[in-house]
Amino acid sequence: MQASPTWVDKVQDKSEQCIYDLCFNPDGTQLVIAAGQQVLVYETNEGTLIQPLKGHKDIVYCVCYARDGKKFASGSADKSVIIWTSRLEGILKYSHNEAVQAMQFNPVSHQLLSCSLSDIALWSPEQKAVVKHKSRGRVNCCAWTNDGQYLAIGLASGYVSIRNKNGEEQTRIDRQNGIPIWSLLWNRQWEDLAEVLCIAEWNGTLSFYSISGKSLGKDRQLNFMPLKMCNFAGDQYILISGSNRQCLLMTYDGIQLINIGGTFSSWVWSCAVHPNSTHVALGCQDGTITYLQLSWDVIHGLYGDRYAYRENMTDVIIQNLITNQKVRIKCKDLIYRIAVYRNRLAVQLSERVIIYEPSNSNDGMHYRIYEKLNQTLNCNLLVVTTNNLILCTERQLQSLSFNGTIEREWILDGLITYIKVVGGPIGQECLNVGLNTGYIVKIYLDNPFPAYIIKVEGSVRCLDISSLKEKIAVVSDHGVLSVFDLYTEEKLQEFQNVNSVTFNNSFEDIMCFSSGEYLAIKVGDFAEYRQKFSGLVMGHNESKVYCLNGSSIVTLEVPLSLFMYQYIDIGLFSNAYNMACLGVADSDWFALGTAALENLELNIAYSSFARIKNLKYIEVLSEVEEKLKSGEWGREACMATAAAAMGKLKDAAKLFQKAGLQQYALTMYSDLRMFDIAQEFIVSGNNQDRTILLRKRAEWAKSLGEPRAAAEMFLSAGDVDRAINIIAEYGWIDMLIKVGRQLDKADRDNLTVIAKKLKKLGATHGAAEIFNRLGDDPDVADVLVEAQAWPEAFELAERNPKLKARIYGPYARWLAETGHFSEAQEAFQIAGQSDESVMVLIMLARNAVTEKRFRDASYFYWLLSQISLNLNKTVHELQTMFLQYYEKAEIYYAYHEVHKYVEEPFTSLMPEALFNIARFLLTKTENIQIEGVSRFTIIYTLLKQASLLDANKLTMQLLEKLRKTKIPVNQLSQLEISNLNARASSYRDPEELLPLCYKCSTFNPLLPSNNQGQCVQCGLKFQYSFVMFEILPLVEFELEENISDEEAEKLINDSLSSSDDITTTNQFSVTSEIDLFTARLMKYEEKSSSSTIIVGRNVLKSMDPCTVLIIKWPKPFKTKYFKNLLPDLQITFCKSCLKLFHSDDYELALLRHGYCPFCRTVNKISN
Repeated sequence: MQASPTWVDKVQDKSEQCIYDLCFNPDGTQLVIAAGQQVLVYETNEGTLIQPLKGHKDIVYCVCYARDGKKFASGSADKSVIIWTSRLEGILKYSHNEAVQAMQFNPVSHQLLSCSLSDIALWSPEQKAVVKHKSRGRVNCCAWTNDGQYLAIGLASGYVSIRNKNGEEQTRIDRQNGIPIWSLLWNRQWEDLAEVLCIAEWNGTLSFYSISGKSLGKDRQLNFMPLKMCNFAGDQYILISGSNRQCLLMTYDGIQLINIGGTFSSWVWSCAVHPNSTHVALGCQDGTITYLQLSWDVIHGLYGDRYAYRENMTDVIIQNLITNQKVRIKCKDLIYRIAVYRNRLAVQLSERVIIYEPSNSNDGMHYRIYEKLNQTLNCNLLVVTTNNLILCTERQLQSLSFNGTIEREWILDGLITYIKVVGGPIGQECLNVGLNTGYIVKIYLDNPFPAYIIKVEGSVRCLDISSLKEKIAVVSDHGVLSVFDLYTEEKLQEFQNVNSVTFNNSFEDIMCFSSGEYLAIKVGDFAEYRQKFSGLVMGHNESKVYCLNGSSIVTLEVPLSLFMYQYIDIGLFSNAYNMACLGVADSDWFALGTAALENLELNIAYSSFARIKNLKYIEVLSEVEEKLKSGEWGREACMATAAAAMGKLKDAAKLFQKAGLQQYALTMYSDLRMFDIAQEFIVSGNNQDRTILLRKRAEWAKSLGEPRAAAEMFLSAGDVDRAINIIAEYGWIDMLIKVGRQLDKADRDNLTVIAKKLKKLGATHGAAEIFNRLGDDPDVADVLVEAQAWPEAFELAERNPKLKARIYGPYARWLAETGHFSEAQEAFQIAGQSDESVMVLIMLARNAVTEKRFRDASYFYWLLSQISLNLNKTVHELQTMFLQYYEKAEIYYAYHEVHKYVEEPFTSLMPEALFNIARFLLTKTENIQIEGVSRFTIIYTLLKQASLLDANKLTMQLLEKLRKTKIPVNQLSQLEISNLNARASSYRDPEELLPLCYKCSTFNPLLPSNNQGQCVQCGLKFQYSFVMFEILPLVEFELEENISDEEAEKLINDSLSSSDDITTTNQFSVTSEIDLFTARLMKYEEKSSSSTIIVGRNVLKSMDPCTVLIIKWPKPFKTKYFKNLLPDLQITFCKSCLKLFHSDDYELALLRHGYCPFCRTVNKISN
């Protein structure tokens, strides 16, 4: 490091000359100095005194500037603090009880901390007042942290107080008792710590602490009294001035590096660092003000792509200039020199030299210590080889082993100005040494005799040797670059105004040199390439040039493609290829490959195209090489292929014709869609070539967006399948049908494709037409079904009965999807798919239950019961399946009203009807679980109606049932009210609500224990009207075994005509016959053991046909007979579903809906 004085001035104050403190304003244009009783303000560039500020009456000890640049302050022994503006005007003055010793502005809030012998004060423009705190001792120094949150004050009693920004003490650091703390400094460079406090004591001790008061590192002992400390270069270094009459540069952790500015004539009391440059201001006891500019020496070394340089004075950075990867080595001492060679790195420190080598890492960028030489070496230049250190001192060269032994020594005839390690075996490395006499000396480490090889005019500034050791380039201090042939010692070239030179380490004929204004690349005998550049060239690796610009290394990419093209122009393809290998663009590789191909330099062309992975040209090369080796092609054909590959079509066509290969010319032009030109190369009568050309033309038309023309061309070329695909892709139905009609029936494959395409396009009739041509009725059926063209499909089924299942099955599913369930069942029957019909209806029924459409679910289950009778099963299985579906239909039919009552706010049914429906459902769902049917909903509905009808006994019974049921919260209160009402009333049910058995005249309980829908006395099964669900006055009877259904029906109907005659002739006998059925009932009342009434012919004859209902159930079930015991109450039934109704209710339902409410069949009333 060098320190150059920019200006020096001396205070001419007679009373006091000592410069106790100084500071810069934030932009560095002014320097404020505490000099005697005045504050002096200097302009920093020229050192001109701007103005002396007078306001203090005694010595000024301290000055400081606010970071916002608006104000600065001064403190004096007159116990006062003055605030000055940036315009050098005093705006505020306040006092302490004692002399002001130190002050500093908060870097964030710009609050001023001022310290006296007995107290500290905090002032800010916002407070408009000064807040003072007792210091409990003399304060010598103070410092704010960089974030402005904490302050530190150093006391003469030997301790440091760390306080918050309000002045409240947080931590106390006790140092040596009685030794004053003279200077404080916060530093941010320490790892893992935001701020570290550096403490300087009067006895020369330097220590480091964290904000919490924890000691860090080790104490550093100075041999002088440190008077002032300040940070330098972004906190990387510390400047310390003191009683040794010097200013020292130290690392942030206290390692002494170098003296700045030399030794002065008196103590250096103050120092300050320029905020924006490397200038430093020093103030001495004798009044001298010195303004220094510091400059850094570049300590570095380069070998290949490894660059090592000094950073922070004590660290070595090794950088890979290709990958830009960096590694830091911390030496913790001032680094004087660095040398790099192969796998060796030598670092010279103040008292030792450390040799490093790469460790065994993948990237080779991690170093370990190879050897240490604990000696102080005095030398001008340092060079390292594999096993030796080379020291240069003026005329002398010494070769030292790594343990410090001097192995060899050379005394030369002039001062050594430059050393270059050329290479060589281990221990026999060659050195090229430049002297101030202009000689270039070659020295081998194992040879004591130097060899003088070349001489230039002037002192040698720089030299380098080419990669093959055939040329040497030397730059003299006159700026002349001379290039010599090492074998003949002949001067080959000379250039003026050059300051550095280097050869490319990969190519013998490339040399790079620089002047103060440009960088030049010289290749062979070609003119050099220049570009603007300011700096020194240090190395040239492939296409990268390593240059030193100021103190930093810069990697430049230089264009080498220009020289590659120059080699191509003179036919040196090998040199052009070597040049391209150093780094050119893909387009340049392609140009080299095509030029080599054109000249049949196949190896270079192949390597060039392989570099850019151009498979097309590699295939061309392989073809050309194969044809050449086999002798099949001559030079013209090979040249034609090369010309075609490079786009020289006319030349290629002529060469193909010359070689007798017109077919290749035809292929070339047709591949390039130049069909008119290709037509000229078709030999007359060659239809095959004409067809191939037509196909290619069709493909080209398709790619151009002219599919119709392409399809017509494909048809002309005989490619019917490709034409069909194009026509179908664009949906041209008429054109597709036309092609289908024109094709021969024998072309079944294409006709089938056309039919399928038409089917996919929705052209039903066209597809059917083509399938008819093929005689393929099943496919015709599929087309008609898919198009839902049912009339045509039915006609086809009539002609071909085998297709009924194929047509009527989909038709039935379509009917079911559109809601025509009855028609769907008929269609399923025609198709012979009863099982599928069952599956469809089960799915529809389940969906209806899920969607709570219970009437629809009832209807679907009724349809299932009818279809199940036609299944191929045993009689028992048929009966079981029928009854299962039939009972589900009844339950869902009735549950519809209950669900509607619970879910909807209003109902059209009377309470008695809902009461009957709920009792019916409760009976039917006893001990079984029906999907979608809630037992709670049924019981709740019955409970509500029972409460309305005063059936208190039933209410209590139902409430007891609900005890085991989880009741919804919203209905719990209603049930509790019903419970209270029932308990408050008598425990009975109205007699008019009790079910009456018309067989035994017994009143049944509303909630019997067996609950099977039968009389508890005689077991008669109750019959319900399927509108209001009242119990009908019907008694079922059976026929004697020897009476058939036809005879019974005849006997009942004949009794009507014969009864008139009997009435007139024998009144007594008639009475006995008419009462025969009643007599049978009387017999039951006399405890008959059988609950089934079986009647004979006499009873049948005596019955009034108007009181008998004959219900003919489908096979395998028997016909059922019922006697109406109340003839005045008309009862009817639906002939489709066989359900019983009150005639009035049924008639009203037919008028409302137009069909039976249970099976939805349009019926007439049957009595």
